[in-house]
Amino acid sequence: MAPLELVYKQVDELDLYLDVYVPSSATPSAPVPVILWWHGGGLIQGTRKGSLDVPQPEPHMLHAPETHDICVVSADYRLAPQTRMPGILADCADAMAFVRSLAFKEATGSCVDASRLFVSGSSAGGWLALLTGTGIGYAACGLEAPPTPTGILAIYPITDLQHSFWNMKHRPVSYRSDIISHEEMAAYMDPDQPKVAFASFHSTRNIFYHYMVQEGILTSLLLEGTGVSPSSFSIATSLEECPLLRTSSTGPSMEKYRVSNLKTFTK
Repeated sequence: MAPLELVYKQVDELDLYLDVYVPSSATPSAPVPVILWWHGGGLIQGTRKGSLDVPQPEPHMLHAPETHDICVVSADYRLAPQTRMPGILADCADAMAFVRSLAFKEATGSCVDASRLFVSGSSAGGWLALLTGTGIGYAACGLEAPPTPTGILAIYPITDLQHSFWNMKHRPVSYRSDIISHEEMAAYMDPDQPKVAFASFHSTRNIFYHYMVQEGILTSLLLEGTGVSPSSFSIATSLEECPLLRTSSTGPSMEKYRVSNLKTFTK
């Protein structure tokens, strides 16, 4: 299934795209719900196209629409450190707004029901889903939080930028035997380099995440110069109530649950 590619935002001389996968079952009289997906990569590498290992979409993007009668939308966002966290969150909010827009409705032939919008992602993308779905971090970045989605489907997300994993050196990283040199990553470390929203599959930027873990520098890559505290993005300490989708014999309903034990769910 080839996606419909839509530009949802133009910023910093970049076109930011959505890859939209609409199932064949969707019609204007029976529109399908939509999942807005953000890719992982520590917010410093990766692509909306899916896997970092092979130049093809992730299996869920190809199979989920037809298997589950849902629209899957995979979104670009600008990468750090050339764009800091406030800019990344702004991109996420703008992607949500576009999916809810008349332009998106027209582009998808009125076959997608954006009133049933779920946000999702894996790893750093799951973190973006949690932040954007709850609004955590937006006010600290001087941004208005987007309207709450129907649900949040965060897959092994980052939940606390203050966790020691992100702030201590790992030399070498546990799954590598080598030390990545600063010289190899110097161009990607420079915040004044041109802004990007896509790391090609064969780019050396695709070892930037490993270097970040090796040096324990995620906080500085995302926030240096912004004046925003890393605690602003801590899910467990910021979230008092979490909307979860609960199904019953009468259909799905939204209820709020206390998540005081969420501190155990950190990465």
